[in-house]
Amino acid sequence: LGNLGFEPAAREIGNGDWEVIFTPADQQPDPVAPEPAPAVDRTPASETWPAPVVELDNRDLEPPEPLVRTLEGVEALSPGQTLVALLPREPIFLLEELQARGHLWRGALEPDGHYRVVIRRG
Repeated sequence: LGNLGFEPAAREIGNGDWEVIFTPADQQPDPVAPEPAPAVDRTPASETWPAPVVELDNRDLEPPEPLVRTLEGVEALSPGQTLVALLPREPIFLLEELQARGHLWRGALEPDGHYRVVIRRG
């Protein structure tokens, strides 16, 4: 891509993974551009989330299968229901897609290295 006039911009996104974006040399991105904001939990603090109706263990699947299976599971829920998905790494693309579809989520890396996310259908 360098021979075609593109410049790379790399950043670590966590868990040993990197994101590399190639842009035309005359359109370099701002190296200090802010990260996209994570989905905001608009649930009032006094409201508890319902217990998950489904738990998906996607830890042994190859991409993009964890994302696909998790989104299919969320779409099968009724509004307000929740599911838990266990994933092999932090699901950056999944979280962006959940936000775009109007769902809420809470997630974190677990001590054993996988990512656990609870998703509430919007």
